[in-house]
Amino acid sequence: MQMHRLKIYSYPYLAEFTDDYINSSFLVEARASYDPDSEKIYFNVSYSLNNDYINKLIFNKKAIVFIKLSCKHFGYVRLFEIPNDKLSCQFEVNSLDVEDDVDFEGFIVTSEDICIDDESLSSNWRGEKPIVQKGNVLGESVAYVINV
Repeated sequence: MQMHRLKIYSYPYLAEFTDDYINSSFLVEARASYDPDSEKIYFNVSYSLNNDYINKLIFNKKAIVFIKLSCKHFGYVRLFEIPNDKLSCQFEVNSLDVEDDVDFEGFIVTSEDICIDDESLSSNWRGEKPIVQKGNVLGESVAYVINV
């Protein structure tokens, strides 16, 4: 569910469908385990971000990684924040809330206004120092789908 594919950004955007960053990527992976006693599904979600500049923004709490969990079958959506000092987290969901395919997407969101000054920007952005306002999305991962 790549919601932003048709949007044009006034700042560099890290995604599979843009060429704003050179040799950069943002990926999400997930694993699920079911506990029949509690009737909960535990999702272990991790991300990898290949971009030093954005990693520093996250570490310095200038950007936040959010994971969107969605199940189209039931119309269930939840948003989880991954702490700035971690690359993974565990989330629990009631087993009655999800079924079949569960999508995981990662989003990098600014927590303050940022002036982008990244050496890994493509030539289209050289010499530019675009401002990204607080609350805007810097990038998104490709959806990772697992069947529960």
